[in-house]
Amino acid sequence: MSITDGEIRIFTFKEGILSRVAHDLQLTLHRFDVTVDDGEVSCQFWPESITVDGAIMHGNLHPNTLKNKDKKEIVQNIQTKILHTAVHPTAELRGQLQGDGVQTTLTGTLQIAGRTRPFQMAIQRQEHHWTGEVSIKPTDWGITPFRALMGAIRLQDRILVRFDLPHSEGSS
Repeated sequence: MSITDGEIRIFTFKEGILSRVAHDLQLTLHRFDVTVDDGEVSCQFWPESITVDGAIMHGNLHPNTLKNKDKKEIVQNIQTKILHTAVHPTAELRGQLQGDGVQTTLTGTLQIAGRTRPFQMAIQRQEHHWTGEVSIKPTDWGITPFRALMGAIRLQDRILVRFDLPHSEGSS
Protein backbone atom coordinates (compact mmCIF):
# COMPACT_ATOMS: atom_id res chain seq x y z
CA MET A 1 0.00 0.00 0.00
CA SER A 2 1.32 3.43 -0.94
CA ILE A 3 0.10 6.63 0.74
CA THR A 4 0.71 9.96 -0.98
CA ASP A 5 -2.06 12.05 0.56
CA GLY A 6 -2.92 13.09 4.08
CA GLU A 7 -1.32 15.71 6.27
CA ILE A 8 2.21 16.12 7.55
CA ARG A 9 2.65 19.26 9.65
CA ILE A 10 5.95 20.53 11.04
CA PHE A 11 6.12 22.94 13.97
CA THR A 12 9.16 25.09 14.80
CA PHE A 13 9.74 27.00 18.02
CA LYS A 14 11.65 30.23 18.57
CA GLU A 15 13.99 31.32 21.35
CA GLY A 16 16.56 34.01 22.05
CA ILE A 17 16.69 37.55 23.38
CA LEU A 18 14.53 38.93 20.55
CA SER A 19 12.21 35.93 20.29
CA ARG A 20 9.25 38.19 21.10
CA VAL A 21 9.52 39.64 17.58
CA ALA A 22 9.73 36.20 15.95
CA HIS A 23 7.08 33.48 15.53
CA ASP A 24 6.58 29.82 16.22
CA LEU A 25 5.62 28.39 12.83
CA GLN A 26 3.41 25.74 11.30
CA LEU A 27 4.72 24.27 8.05
CA THR A 28 3.23 21.67 5.74
CA LEU A 29 5.14 18.99 3.85
CA HIS A 30 3.14 18.44 0.68
CA ARG A 31 5.05 15.73 -1.19
CA PHE A 32 5.68 12.34 0.39
CA ASP A 33 5.28 8.65 -0.35
CA VAL A 34 4.67 6.19 2.49
CA THR A 35 4.72 2.49 1.60
CA VAL A 36 3.54 -0.16 4.04
CA ASP A 37 4.03 -3.83 3.16
CA ASP A 38 3.48 -6.54 5.77
CA GLY A 39 4.67 -4.30 8.62
CA GLU A 40 7.69 -2.94 6.72
CA VAL A 41 7.52 0.84 6.26
CA SER A 42 9.42 2.87 3.69
CA CYS A 43 8.84 6.62 3.45
CA GLN A 44 10.28 9.21 1.15
CA PHE A 45 9.82 12.93 1.79
CA TRP A 46 10.63 15.89 -0.46
CA PRO A 47 11.58 18.89 1.72
CA GLU A 48 11.38 21.30 -1.23
CA SER A 49 7.60 20.83 -0.98
CA ILE A 50 7.48 22.49 2.46
CA THR A 51 5.33 25.61 2.69
CA VAL A 52 4.69 28.02 5.56
CA ASP A 53 1.09 27.90 6.79
CA GLY A 54 1.57 30.74 9.26
CA ALA A 55 2.46 31.70 12.79
CA ILE A 56 1.29 29.80 15.84
CA MET A 57 0.17 32.07 18.67
CA HIS A 58 -1.42 30.77 21.88
CA GLY A 59 -1.80 27.36 20.25
CA ASN A 60 -3.70 28.64 17.21
CA LEU A 61 -2.66 29.06 13.58
CA HIS A 62 -2.66 32.65 12.32
CA PRO A 63 -2.12 32.30 8.56
CA ASN A 64 -2.11 36.04 7.81
CA THR A 65 0.44 37.15 10.42
CA LEU A 66 3.32 36.69 7.98
CA LYS A 67 3.50 38.44 4.61
CA ASN A 68 3.92 36.28 1.51
CA LYS A 69 7.43 37.73 1.08
CA ASP A 70 8.32 36.55 4.62
CA LYS A 71 6.90 33.08 3.96
CA LYS A 72 8.98 32.79 0.78
CA GLU A 73 12.11 33.88 2.67
CA ILE A 74 11.48 31.27 5.37
CA VAL A 75 11.07 28.53 2.74
CA GLN A 76 14.26 29.68 1.00
CA ASN A 77 16.14 29.55 4.33
CA ILE A 78 14.82 26.03 4.98
CA GLN A 79 15.95 24.86 1.56
CA THR A 80 19.33 26.61 1.32
CA LYS A 81 20.55 27.20 4.89
CA ILE A 82 18.96 24.42 6.95
CA LEU A 83 18.21 21.30 4.86
CA HIS A 84 20.38 22.03 1.79
CA THR A 85 17.79 20.50 -0.55
CA ALA A 86 19.92 21.06 -3.66
CA VAL A 87 22.38 18.47 -2.26
CA HIS A 88 19.87 16.37 -0.24
CA PRO A 89 16.57 16.52 -2.15
CA THR A 90 14.89 13.77 -0.11
CA ALA A 91 14.60 12.48 3.43
CA GLU A 92 13.86 8.81 4.09
CA LEU A 93 12.36 6.78 6.91
CA ARG A 94 12.62 3.00 6.97
CA GLY A 95 11.42 0.71 9.68
CA GLN A 96 9.22 -2.00 11.09
CA LEU A 97 5.79 -1.63 12.70
CA GLN A 98 5.34 -3.42 16.02
CA GLY A 99 2.25 -3.47 18.18
CA ASP A 100 -1.38 -4.46 18.37
CA GLY A 101 -2.62 -2.50 15.35
CA VAL A 102 -4.23 0.22 17.47
CA GLN A 103 -1.16 1.41 19.39
CA THR A 104 1.86 0.74 17.20
CA THR A 105 5.55 1.65 17.30
CA LEU A 106 7.64 2.32 14.20
CA THR A 107 11.30 1.50 14.83
CA GLY A 108 13.95 2.06 12.19
CA THR A 109 16.16 4.76 10.74
CA LEU A 110 15.53 8.32 9.59
CA GLN A 111 17.79 9.98 7.04
CA ILE A 112 17.70 13.80 6.88
CA ALA A 113 20.18 16.08 5.10
CA GLY A 114 22.41 13.12 4.27
CA ARG A 115 22.70 11.70 7.80
CA THR A 116 21.00 8.56 9.06
CA ARG A 117 20.12 7.95 12.70
CA PRO A 118 18.04 5.41 14.65
CA PHE A 119 14.43 6.52 14.97
CA GLN A 120 11.33 5.47 16.88
CA MET A 121 7.82 6.85 17.07
CA ALA A 122 4.35 5.91 18.30
CA ILE A 123 1.52 5.62 15.80
CA GLN A 124 -2.18 5.41 16.64
CA ARG A 125 -4.50 3.60 14.29
CA GLN A 126 -7.90 5.22 14.19
CA GLU A 127 -10.78 4.45 11.88
CA HIS A 128 -9.25 4.80 8.39
CA HIS A 129 -6.31 6.93 9.68
CA TRP A 130 -2.86 6.60 11.17
CA THR A 131 -2.01 9.56 13.38
CA GLY A 132 0.83 10.56 15.60
CA GLU A 133 3.45 13.10 16.47
CA VAL A 134 7.14 12.96 17.16
CA SER A 135 9.66 15.46 18.45
CA ILE A 136 12.92 15.57 16.51
CA LYS A 137 16.19 17.15 17.62
CA PRO A 138 17.80 18.54 14.41
CA THR A 139 21.35 18.56 15.81
CA ASP A 140 21.15 14.75 16.05
CA TRP A 141 21.28 14.87 12.23
CA GLY A 142 23.96 17.56 12.10
CA ILE A 143 21.45 20.33 11.38
CA THR A 144 22.25 23.59 13.13
CA PRO A 145 19.11 25.45 14.27
CA PHE A 146 18.55 28.58 12.19
CA ARG A 147 19.78 31.86 13.70
CA ALA A 148 19.15 35.50 12.78
CA LEU A 149 20.46 38.79 14.13
CA MET A 150 23.65 37.16 15.44
CA GLY A 151 21.65 34.61 17.43
CA ALA A 152 19.28 37.07 19.10
CA ILE A 153 16.52 35.16 17.27
CA ARG A 154 16.96 31.43 16.73
CA LEU A 155 15.04 28.22 16.46
CA GLN A 156 14.99 25.78 19.33
CA ASP A 157 16.78 22.49 18.77
CA ARG A 158 13.49 20.66 18.34
CA ILE A 159 10.76 20.39 15.79
CA LEU A 160 7.44 18.65 16.20
CA VAL A 161 6.04 16.59 13.35
CA ARG A 162 2.34 15.64 13.33
CA PHE A 163 0.76 13.40 10.76
CA ASP A 164 -2.66 12.13 9.77
CA LEU A 165 -2.50 9.60 6.95
CA PRO A 166 -5.36 7.58 5.50
CA HIS A 167 -5.25 3.79 5.38
CA SER A 168 -7.57 1.11 4.12
CA GLU A 169 -9.10 -1.40 6.50
CA GLY A 170 -7.00 -4.29 5.21
CA SER A 171 -3.65 -2.51 5.57
CA SER A 172 -1.31 -3.34 8.42
